[in-house]
Amino acid sequence: MNNPFDALPDEVKTYLDGYQTRLLNPTQAEVVLPALRRLVAAVPPTSRQDAKVLMSSACRFLADVSRDRDGDLGGLLTDVEVARWSHVQKAGTMSDGTLANHLGRLQRLLRVRRGLPGRIAIRGESRPPEPPYSPDEIAALVAAGFGAGDGAGAAVVALLGAGVAIPDSVGSRLGVEDGRLRCVTADGTLRTVVAAVAALISSQSASSTTPDDWQLARQAADEAGLTLSVNRGRQTWRVLCLCEDRPVADIMRATGIGAKALDAARRHLPAVPASTVDALLRG
Repeated sequence: MNNPFDALPDEVKTYLDGYQTRLLNPTQAEVVLPALRRLVAAVPPTSRQDAKVLMSSACRFLADVSRDRDGDLGGLLTDVEVARWSHVQKAGTMSDGTLANHLGRLQRLLRVRRGLPGRIAIRGESRPPEPPYSPDEIAALVAAGFGAGDGAGAAVVALLGAGVAIPDSVGSRLGVEDGRLRCVTADGTLRTVVAAVAALISSQSASSTTPDDWQLARQAADEAGLTLSVNRGRQTWRVLCLCEDRPVADIMRATGIGAKALDAARRHLPAVPASTVDALLRG
């Protein structure tokens, strides 16, 4: 069986090893403190202060419930005893805030005794994915980027047309291969620029982009009344990819777009005209 102390930071381990309390008499301390130290170590505390408040709350509780009887930690620290103790404290002088803090720490210890994590991970509400840029916004961002220089324009095209964002876009360059505009990253990864973005470019620069180019592109976008966002840019690229006349499976393999990103992007795809659906069904 693993020793819970082994994974603790040294300062926490030292604190627990030497912990003493005046809340328990010597006999009580001799019985329950060794087991309590192991239980707290198994939480595990995130810091020396965390260990301190866990031990303090547990000893305050144990001092109250063990006054009239002896017992080991397993018989004293139970859901029923904690509920009884809470009821007594509510009728006494302990403030609601102090009681809530004690109960929160005791619940952490009870969860560990059940084999559960000492802390419950609370998942925040997920924010909806940012929408893609509109065709007019795409055109304005590309124009603003090239207005600030070839490197800044290339950085915008890498993002909106190939899904290559900072820092991966640093060192990337644009070039034509087999009649298609491509974005080549510094590590040699080759991505085809989607046709909707490639059509907006009158010339291609072979120069490598730099971190300064990305900043210039953002400043140029700000001056044009737009915000150049990596998240929106990549979402734009995904939607434009899915709008191309290619099998979705091929697009996913070529671009690395996963199922989760695909699901987020599909909400922004234009509706297919009824006539096209009818023609597809008729073959």
